Amino acid sequence: MIVDDTLREGMQAPGLAYSREERLRLAGLISRAGVRSAIVAYPPAHPSEAEFTERVVEMRLFREVFGLGRTTVQDAETVFRTGAGIAMHLPFDLGHLDRAMEAVRYARSTGRPVAVAVVNVSEWSLERIVEISKRLDSLGVDIIQLPDTLGQATPGRMREVVSAVASSVGASVEVHCHNDRGLAVANTLAGLESGAQRADCTIMGIGERNGIADLAAVSDFATRALGSDGLDMDALAEAYRYLASILVSKVGETFLFDNLPFFGANAQKHTAGTHAAFSGVFRASEFSINVYAGRAMVEQILASRGIGASEAEIREVLARVKDESARRGVCLKVDDVVRIAGDVIGKGH
Repeated sequence: MIVDDTLREGMQAPGLAYSREERLRLAGLISRAGVRSAIVAYPPAHPSEAEFTERVVEMRLFREVFGLGRTTVQDAETVFRTGAGIAMHLPFDLGHLDRAMEAVRYARSTGRPVAVAVVNVSEWSLERIVEISKRLDSLGVDIIQLPDTLGQATPGRMREVVSAVASSVGASVEVHCHNDRGLAVANTLAGLESGAQRADCTIMGIGERNGIADLAAVSDFATRALGSDGLDMDALAEAYRYLASILVSKVGETFLFDNLPFFGANAQKHTAGTHAAFSGVFRASEFSINVYAGRAMVEQILASRGIGASEAEIREVLARVKDESARRGVCLKVDDVVRIAGDVIGKGH
């Protein structure tokens, strides 16, 4: 099954933030092309994310709708309230794995479909990945996602990991491959050939840093080589054209070059707050700021400008940053964060 992540992962493409209307229209176009499963938002990030997820669920555009969150009970509850399936990602630091598993157990108790991402296949040992996957399978997780979060895997590594996990669990296996080395499509196809039943993709391959696997390319392979149901490519082309118009108007025509592996500036930009919080894992030095921003990101931006702020002030700046990005449907710049911080720190809150 092709799983569309344009509506969620796409929000992590450097410089991009959808308005609610743009996102709903894009969801309709993706649905019209025949996509049956979609990860549509990150509801714990901001109320606008939860509201959008609820709306997509109500519209019944997809057979499966997932909202993403961390492996915490609080995030699982937030996604559950939207009516969507619960997708979760394990922490990059496995020191709190037992706590994460308790959150997974809670998510399973809701009766909703549960997908859990085992990050990161290019860094963790094969034995550790299989061990964690078996543990998730024993909890009754429906989908085990194997993401190449850093975009450093090779097709050989994806074949090795997917084969080992798929032969060890009863859950469906899904791959999610980043494109930092230009191998996202190749790694995704290797995963599908090795036993993965699902592939996470986006239109034009947009997403965090250099993005992930392109939806049309993976769909064509799945149809021709694996005999899966094909998408309506004419309808999909309309979705591609619409997203292209959004990118040109909001990010600019340079996005095409900026998004190239190796040479493009996007390789050095983070959008996800969870990535900025783990600077020892993710080494990008610039930020694209929207509702997916996090406390660590704001703290780093203010520190780079020599601005001191209390924990409460940082939280208030973050809340205002997210509100403004959601209201305007655009990414903010570092100067916007500094402006908002000036209001918070100068006037109190």
